[in-house]
Amino acid sequence: MFRNIFLTLLLFIIFNSCISQQGNNEIIIPFESYEDWIFVKAKLNDSIKLDLMFDTGFNTTLLNSTRADKLNMIPDGKAEFFGAIGEDSLYYFVNNNLMIGKVKLDKLQFIKAPLEDMELKFGKSIDGMVGYDFLKGRIVRLNFDKNCLEIFDKFEDIKTKPQNYFSITMRDNIPSINAILWINKNDTVRGNFILDTGYNSSLVVGTPFVNKYNLLEKVKNTYKFNSVGILTSDSRTFKARIHKFSFCGYDFFNMPVTFSQATTGTLSESEYDGMIGTEVLKRFNIIFDYQNSRIYLEDNKSYKESYRVNCSGMEVKLSKNRKKVIIHDVYANSPASEAKLKKGDEIIKIEGKQAEKLKLTEIKKMLREKGHSIEITVRDSNETRTIQLKLRELI
Repeated sequence: MFRNIFLTLLLFIIFNSCISQQGNNEIIIPFESYEDWIFVKAKLNDSIKLDLMFDTGFNTTLLNSTRADKLNMIPDGKAEFFGAIGEDSLYYFVNNNLMIGKVKLDKLQFIKAPLEDMELKFGKSIDGMVGYDFLKGRIVRLNFDKNCLEIFDKFEDIKTKPQNYFSITMRDNIPSINAILWINKNDTVRGNFILDTGYNSSLVVGTPFVNKYNLLEKVKNTYKFNSVGILTSDSRTFKARIHKFSFCGYDFFNMPVTFSQATTGTLSESEYDGMIGTEVLKRFNIIFDYQNSRIYLEDNKSYKESYRVNCSGMEVKLSKNRKKVIIHDVYANSPASEAKLKKGDEIIKIEGKQAEKLKLTEIKKMLREKGHSIEITVRDSNETRTIQLKLRELI
């Protein structure tokens, strides 16, 4: 009897040992999804805790200037940096290490850039960004169903995986893929677009592509708004719906698309035709295989989600001291402009709740409720007033 128990125990230990060894081929790193941006926890130089945006369209690693200054970090040099809608000369640091979960990035070079404008408009602190430095040499599954990154040494280590793959182009360590825009049922244009988890909308089309095909003349019901970047002040852009967007055999109908008129940065250049953002990418669990220049797509539980659309005609952000909610932009011919709201007005209350006690994401969600009428109390330099804002889709 004791012999049988011993053999059973031995077999149990061997079996679990095999499972453990198999599990060692996979590293799981949880992430936070915030307004469709992806954030991972990290440690800089084995001690400093960071909250980093995971950005597949970013070919280096970045540390927020505010964070770097608080840490009294001394730069090792200065170099030109080229971003989505801007370029500048930035300080950089070398020979650092970064730990994300159990993945260690050694001898890392990263740049220092101000992210305060982004933080105020997003309502979240951003310590920095990481992209290619994390993805290179690894097989990474971006699992939106489970809100985690799954890292594998070899493709064969993945237990369940899609069979079909799609080729991507790697230029300057940034992944891009071919896609088709159906502006209407008869008018199509083809382009090559960055796969960009650092862009939290559906699709942005670059200035040269927009102008080459006269896209702003072909789309209907556009509205203007400001797009924020790392290195520049706001860049004026347009939003409209197109009939269909197709890539990798998937079709997305009546999709909101941003049409850039940026004059600096990646979106002003013709190397790429634009960026596919997380409002599309989150509909898949994606395997990035940079070693073989491939991605694998598997549609997930978010595949049929509706798109976020501005229904108020205004953009809000936090004040400099992060204690007030300010109207940052008002669109023409919108509920906000019709209510005579202005840039710079402070939102005191929304639906009877103190705005300063709400998260910015909660306020933005309220302003996207199509068909709803919401009560807003605002204050400008002269008066405080309460209005009813009837929300409607602008496109």
